[in-house]
Amino acid sequence: MPDTPDYEVDAHALFERCYADAIDRLAAEYVEALYPEHLQLRIAYADLHDSSEALAQLALRNLAEAHDALEAALATYDERPLGQATVRVIELPEAATHTVGAARKGDIERLIGLSGQVTKRTEVQPKLAVGVFQCYECGTETRLEQGFGAIREPFCCQGCGNKTASFQLLTGRSEWVDHQLIQLQQPPEDARGGQAASITVHLTEGLTDRVESGDRVTVNGEWIPYSPTGRTRHETLLEGHSIELEETLSNDLDDVADADVDAEIRRLADSDDPYGELVASIAPSHKGDVHLKEAIALQLFGGWRRTDDTGAFHRGSVHMLWVGDPGTGKTGLMEAAEELAPRSAMTDGTGSSEAGLTASMTKDDFGDGDEWTIAAGTIVRASGGLAVVDEIDKGDVSDLDALHTALESQQVLVSKAGRHARLDANTSLLAAGNPTGGHFDPTAPFVEQIKLKSPLLSRFDLIFTVREKVDEELVADVSRHMVDSRTAAGKKALGLELTAAEQATVDGGHDPATIRRWIAYAREHCQPIPTEAAKDRMVEFYTDLKITLPERYDGAEADGYDGPPLPVTARKQMALFRLAEASARIRLSDTITVADVERVIPKIERSLADIGIAPDAAALGETSADLDLSEIGV
Repeated sequence: MPDTPDYEVDAHALFERCYADAIDRLAAEYVEALYPEHLQLRIAYADLHDSSEALAQLALRNLAEAHDALEAALATYDERPLGQATVRVIELPEAATHTVGAARKGDIERLIGLSGQVTKRTEVQPKLAVGVFQCYECGTETRLEQGFGAIREPFCCQGCGNKTASFQLLTGRSEWVDHQLIQLQQPPEDARGGQAASITVHLTEGLTDRVESGDRVTVNGEWIPYSPTGRTRHETLLEGHSIELEETLSNDLDDVADADVDAEIRRLADSDDPYGELVASIAPSHKGDVHLKEAIALQLFGGWRRTDDTGAFHRGSVHMLWVGDPGTGKTGLMEAAEELAPRSAMTDGTGSSEAGLTASMTKDDFGDGDEWTIAAGTIVRASGGLAVVDEIDKGDVSDLDALHTALESQQVLVSKAGRHARLDANTSLLAAGNPTGGHFDPTAPFVEQIKLKSPLLSRFDLIFTVREKVDEELVADVSRHMVDSRTAAGKKALGLELTAAEQATVDGGHDPATIRRWIAYAREHCQPIPTEAAKDRMVEFYTDLKITLPERYDGAEADGYDGPPLPVTARKQMALFRLAEASARIRLSDTITVADVERVIPKIERSLADIGIAPDAAALGETSADLDLSEIGV
């Protein structure tokens, strides 16, 4: 027979070669640790494989045996007491790492990694790991390992052999572990067009309280089938072994060097018109509304958030609201934005509750049915990206008010029954809805045609109205584009040759994956600062807007207020700043120039015009003299 591998020797060699410093730090923590069993030595699978291919393969095939070998090696590595610390294997090979829902029968009871988003989590509670049961008849104690679900009692007493004996659980002599359940779900952007798969993950000891609802993670653990109904078709759970928090916006960038990224997207950012390249890639089948597409591009890149030395928070997310007539293509544009965002979540305002939009703390069927569960809503699940809410006008006003704090503070606070949670919501919101009457009434003010309250409206950096086209030439142009687009889609499906005009309706020039990489790289690496001239231009614009706006608003209220229905506040100044940051990021620049400020000023003015405040200039190079105010809601 071949010699049994000496895994302890292999592990010692690994520790000496790669993890001596980490073990020194672990030993220092161990002495002071209240719960030393929570301390972890995290080792990369590649390092383990380089030291012992046999031990690495054992870890994938039989995690429990490999885990015991690694922990035994750690306990004997040197004279310091490390017997209760644990070893966690991370960064599994690509073949053993899947998104949620992609694991198959060959992964059963093997160590795999599942990547997804935490949508629910329970509180940390003690779980019975090994029960000590005492026979009521003879007093004999029996130890029995426990699984998941109901407590398992001994089949018979080991002392008197009575198969009908009753047992008492000796809680003080039993072994317990900290335990938490999380629901890991396929990220929304990976589940487009279908139901997102999910799996329940059991976390114990040092893995508990490491994640919040909304976090993007990879959980490595043993994939276990079980059948709660006793049928042949089984469900699965993951018994967690280690957790890796996702740090970047896009997995596409994980292993791409800056030089490689430069080669692929620097050409786009340095082109003569990078903004035009983006607009052409956003919903090419949608004709017109270039200002909306430009606004989408700016929103996707966004500004960058920071907290200054005084603790003041400056958000970077750009929020946008569209209010428009039915059938104007809002939903198609929103779906295009959702597709291009490296992270996204989309929902419908119809029936969406406060909990569905933000977060909730409830007792439900998740876990044992009597535990408090924190569930992430759309704003939290899209943290770090874009949340899209269509038909926002169909939502209950009181539920929508819950967005007010989240949009500005970029956090969701949940409190119930004395319990509190604070979830990250670093999210840009793109919302759209119809006027209260179904169609715009040109004789009524904008604020009377939308039920959102003024404080919530003030959180949106840009508000646009999307009106039904009435110009004959424009209607014919849009109609032709729609016909060509549907014809081109049919021809492409049949493998037929397309005309140049038809090709333009289905080919935006750049595939969504390239745009997502561009956005993700800019958001990760570009933190632009304005030049002095750019700062002066922003101050000049806002000062002029604030001082002269009452004179430019033609619609004084009966109570004597001579300003616009939605007063312009300092938030509009910050909106201008964020949009200028986004403009610079599109160029992958760390500097905001006057040109960036001038690029976004028309968007601000068009937005003001759309809510009934006539600008001095309009978007897309138009001047106020060229702008037909009846078409934009003034």
